[in-house]
Amino acid sequence: MSQPAPPTVDPVLTYGVEPRFKHWRRWGVRGLVAVVLVAAAWLGLRLYRPYQAQAAHLRNQERLSRQVLPAGTVLYTEDPTRIAALRGQSGYRDARTSRTRQPEDVAAMPDAWERAYATWMFPVRIHDTSDYGNLLVHDTFGCRRVSGGGVEWIVLLSQVNPFAARNGRRTVIITQVAVRPAGRRPGDRGQYETYAGNAVLLDPSDVFTFFAPQPNPHDKSLIDVPYELNGHVGMLSAQVQDNGRVVFSVRTGPARME
Repeated sequence: MSQPAPPTVDPVLTYGVEPRFKHWRRWGVRGLVAVVLVAAAWLGLRLYRPYQAQAAHLRNQERLSRQVLPAGTVLYTEDPTRIAALRGQSGYRDARTSRTRQPEDVAAMPDAWERAYATWMFPVRIHDTSDYGNLLVHDTFGCRRVSGGGVEWIVLLSQVNPFAARNGRRTVIITQVAVRPAGRRPGDRGQYETYAGNAVLLDPSDVFTFFAPQPNPHDKSLIDVPYELNGHVGMLSAQVQDNGRVVFSVRTGPARME
């Protein structure tokens, strides 16, 4: 008679001690991966920041390109009725008290009120040089316009400046600046050009009002500048040229250009 097989006993498995070199190699690989990831993140941030800064600049440029006050907003007026209404509103001031006015100009001015401007800074390249500066931007008018030759400009029209003229006359003129828009390349800045504008010539007894300029909806090179002279309404045309100069002319009404 055969004997029963002895019971099977499962062997006890034990793990040997991991070699010290293999343990440190694993942590070394992990550390190296961490260093590579940190370096990649740092490099990516360095590469991203210029594009982030340029995007912020372009957002401000877009803001600069969309500054159009509601039609009928008074920029400058010598009309006593309008002045009486503006005295009770914020955002307007006596035009003759401006620190930039020369005594001879103030002496030739009637009582006149002007809109107070909200000023902020916008960096631009100065003409055809490699120098950069900050442009003081007023919120009177800023809009993209395209000259007849297809050159794109951001046209800025800001404060109205009155001056004394010959024979007791005087002139009023809207300050103009044109900026070639910046591109998407990091560090790219727009180039600005500024020229002396065309002035409206006034007799001593004339009563003149400038209203907020508006982009012409039919011609991308034109800006409509409404005015009123001695109770008669009219329109000036301001047309941007290929070189950035904005040329004013009388489209309708009794105004005369100097």
